[in-house]
Amino acid sequence: MGSAGHRPVLGGADIAFFVLSATDVYFEGSLLDLLWPAAMLTIGHAAWQAIPPRRDIRLDGAGLFVVPCLVAMLALAVLAVSSFRTLSPVASVLAAPRSRW
Repeated sequence: MGSAGHRPVLGGADIAFFVLSATDVYFEGSLLDLLWPAAMLTIGHAAWQAIPPRRDIRLDGAGLFVVPCLVAMLALAVLAVSSFRTLSPVASVLAAPRSRW
């Protein structure tokens, strides 16, 4: 497994534990208890993997500003709509963290 191989194992163990605990079916010593050490072994296995070579990242050009500009325009649109319609307070908080609502 790669360096992220522990995520499905650990996530599956957690989800199964939560479901079984919520339905009062979980008991200690089941096969489910083996998934947590297995996830830890995959994390240890990731430490033995070779480090891939570094790649240079370009941080220039107009494409760098596209996503922040789109998000800013979306936030302004949410604020504009909130002046005409009643929106959830969550929308107002996400659009302008220091706005009063």
